[in-house]
Amino acid sequence: MLKIPLPQQRYNLSDPQIESVIRDRISLLNFLGYTDKLTDKNIIWYFRERL
Repeated sequence: MLKIPLPQQRYNLSDPQIESVIRDRISLLNFLGYTDKLTDKNIIWYFRERL
């Protein structure tokens, strides 16, 4: 979860866009360490607000 803001800020993506990119790119899944359950835009937003 801590790594999601890195590509999101680098490529200037919104929460729904980063969710789509995470589901689409295997390389990003490997970088983030996800295998089964993926995050959705609401969880990304909530996590960023909690920081």
